Amino acid sequence: MDSLQGYYGLKKPRNKRASQAPVRIPQYPYVRRRDNLQEPKEKEKPVGLWSIIKENIGKDLSGVCLPVYFNEPLSSLQKCFEDLEYSYLIDRALEWGKQVSIELKA
Repeated sequence: MDSLQGYYGLKKPRNKRASQAPVRIPQYPYVRRRDNLQEPKEKEKPVGLWSIIKENIGKDLSGVCLPVYFNEPLSSLQKCFEDLEYSYLIDRALEWGKQVSIELKA
């Protein structure tokens, strides 16, 4: 009970008479939380790459918003090798770091 007193802004009584008074702890109403979201009223239409291209023929494509998943890899093999695409840069950085550390020691 002592830990709740500071939490609710209640202080310990100073004398015995006040200690006999009941400590009031606020009661909050029960709120029922939802378990799931309701279905959207309008279903999203699937967007295809070809439909976007057809709608934007002759327009400036820099202003066209494309869904993010169009930039996703096409296959799991492509996903695996995306990490290795610039691995030569990591190798060059490692060699450069070794040369710098050797020169600093000398």
